[in-house]
Amino acid sequence: GRAGVEEALAAWLGEQEMDRVWMKEQEVLCVIGCNEDERVRPQPLIVSVGVWTDLRASLEACGVPDFNRLEAQIERADRQDWAEMAAQELTATTNFATLAKISRKVCTEGKWFTIEALAEAIAREVVEKCGVAKVSVLIDKPDALRKQGVRAAAVQIIRSRKDFQ
Repeated sequence: GRAGVEEALAAWLGEQEMDRVWMKEQEVLCVIGCNEDERVRPQPLIVSVGVWTDLRASLEACGVPDFNRLEAQIERADRQDWAEMAAQELTATTNFATLAKISRKVCTEGKWFTIEALAEAIAREVVEKCGVAKVSVLIDKPDALRKQGVRAAAVQIIRSRKDFQ
């Protein structure tokens, strides 16, 4: 009833306040498709992965002082221990390189029939390995409908931790 609607609205509003980190438009080659010719040659895909996270809370919990103040960043950048400061800040956020490595590994190590199944597998790996609250995976398959004048066949999914428990 009404309580369920209010809970859903509150959850939706809460998600709107979360930050998103994106790894955008990674070019990968992947054996993907249901046609015989697609099973023997890798095809290009364009993969984007976005994760929902609370960057402010992560940075504060990691002990990064005044991370959102220009003066503090200028001072920190010129310190002798700047590398330690940078490492401290990096541990508090989602590593873009990790998202790219996960995406590339899932794409290249499997032989997929559909971009839908591939997107699910990437989402699962990101949630399990990065511990994020929510993930979005967008995959474009540029060669899929080129003869019909279509730039790409594409799928986008959004999943959360609870989808993989």
